[in-house]
Amino acid sequence: MSANHELFYETTRDRRATHVKCFLTLLKRTKHQ
Repeated sequence: MSANHELFYETTRDRRATHVKCFLTLLKRTKHQ
């Protein structure tokens, strides 16, 4: 249970980090236009 919860947390954090990277990339793209 504990290991499974840690794995779930890691996956959620990675997904959130990827989402933030995409969001920042979009911000930069809109600023350049």
